[in-house]
Amino acid sequence: MKTPRNNKSMRMVLIGYRGCGKTTVARALATLTGKQLVDTDEVIKQHAGKSIAEIFTDEGEHRFRQYERDVIADLVQQPPDILSVGGGAVLDPQNVANLRAIGTIIWLRATVEVLRKRIMQHDATFADRPALRGENSIEEITALLAERSPLYENAATHIIDTTTLSPAVIAKRILELV
Repeated sequence: MKTPRNNKSMRMVLIGYRGCGKTTVARALATLTGKQLVDTDEVIKQHAGKSIAEIFTDEGEHRFRQYERDVIADLVQQPPDILSVGGGAVLDPQNVANLRAIGTIIWLRATVEVLRKRIMQHDATFADRPALRGENSIEEITALLAERSPLYENAATHIIDTTTLSPAVIAKRILELV
């Protein structure tokens, strides 16, 4: 007989670097399960009344991180079933603690080359986020991943490499894990 799962264990939090597929996979999960999806970047844009890129330009990364911290803290009170968070959310230990309180954390990762390709090909992501530094984008992604990968790994309950998998396959794997 299977042990019933508590609500927290059934909630899914997707983390990872931009371009890893968090938002796309979260949408696939919502479609498969009929559950509520929240994307912290979307909530931040609504609160700020501007894009993430505009927040970074007008108010700086520090202010964006404050918006992010506030949104994640608020979500602990009424957690969504599926949560997709910005790539840098793991930089703040309080965010990680709050994300753990919300649900099972799944780190979606991919190779640097695939991340860069996805970021550059997805117009909405590319236009809405702080710009990669052109020809140095591989070096930029590599440096940020070197900084963040240990944080993603520490935060994650599960890790899925999205390099060669479709969003539907990733979503099904996540559902098998949780």
